This record gives sequence, structure tokens and C-alpha cells, in this order.
Amino acid sequence: MSVPASRTTMSMDQYTGDAFAPLVGQVFRFHRTAGADDPSIDLELLEVQSSPRPGGGEGRQPFSLLFELRSGDAPRETTLHLRHDQFEPCAWFVNRVMVPGRPAKTPYYEAVFG
Repeated sequence: MSVPASRTTMSMDQYTGDAFAPLVGQVFRFHRTAGADDPSIDLELLEVQSSPRPGGGEGRQPFSLLFELRSGDAPRETTLHLRHDQFEPCAWFVNRVMVPGRPAKTPYYEAVFG
């Protein structure tokens, strides 16, 4: 009899750009409230971009995630609550952004972690 492997999820303090890189192209589901009783907002991860550590210091290397709206309302900037099998439920602050070289009418969002 085999025992199923325990399923672990990543908490926000474990986030790194490298952890998100293999998830490019995946759709992430968010909700406006922690209870997830409201309609979902689906964002596709388009890009992971790392930034240098300020002053070459220690700690997590800052990175940003670029998303494209796939379904749901298009908020400007807001806190959205993540619901994803690989991550613990948590709140992310996301900003709507313009992306040079991409269609201006498409809603894009960025989440920055430092």
C-alpha cells in the first residue's frame, strides 16, 4: 500500500523569482476578499523579472511578476487574495500597468516582491 506524499504549499516568505519562473503561462486565480465568495479574477503569468538587491545586501532578491487579465473585472490597483494549489492563500498588492511593446487595451498587472 502506498502512502500519498504530503502536499506542501509555499508561503509568501519563501517566494523567489526562481520559484515562479517555471509557472510562466499558468493562470492564477485571485479574489477580492479572503473568503473567496466573490467572483474570481484570473491572471496569466507572463513574465518574471529579477532586480538587483539594493546595495548588494542580503535577503531575498527583489522580483516582479507580470500578469495579463484572462477573466474577471479589471481593477486598477488593489489587494487580491491568491487561490493556487502551490501557494498558501494570501493577499497580494497588484498594480495595473502599461507594458511597452504590448497591446495598450489589454489589462496588465504587476506584483512586486522585495
